[in-house]
Amino acid sequence: FLGPAGTFTEAALVAFGEMGAVNDIEQLPVNSPSEAFKAVREGRAEFACVAIENSVDGAVTTTFDAFTEGEPLQVYREVDLEVAFAIMVKKGLQLADVHTIATHPVAYQQVRGWLAENIPDVKFQPASSNGAAAEAVSRGEVDAAAAPERAAEI
Repeated sequence: FLGPAGTFTEAALVAFGEMGAVNDIEQLPVNSPSEAFKAVREGRAEFACVAIENSVDGAVTTTFDAFTEGEPLQVYREVDLEVAFAIMVKKGLQLADVHTIATHPVAYQQVRGWLAENIPDVKFQPASSNGAAAEAVSRGEVDAAAAPERAAEI
């Protein structure tokens, strides 16, 4: 799954386990859909959990591109995941003090309207995942992140 922990892809993986689609899940976080598919193709994983589309930006092109990078793979199961973002900020900052925000580029399309209304001058910094964006806040590299609430807990 697209890692680190705290991504919507991890939440989808957990949902697959809860619905009985896969059992005995041992998580293997990776940095891209390509890496997830490569792990399956090389036999390091039985399944890859990747995002294929979202309601705002449509198809996740990096996933569709990854399908063409090697031997064919088959979609096993799908899950619809409700996506709700939390805005997490560096400790001690107020929303008015936020100048930089990180999130995955697909997620940015989903939150840009909210950002325009609430932090209009914020500078977007792309992250490899929403979980990685949350990690960037915890390391002090950006002022804020848009990510699943679980990422803030982690």
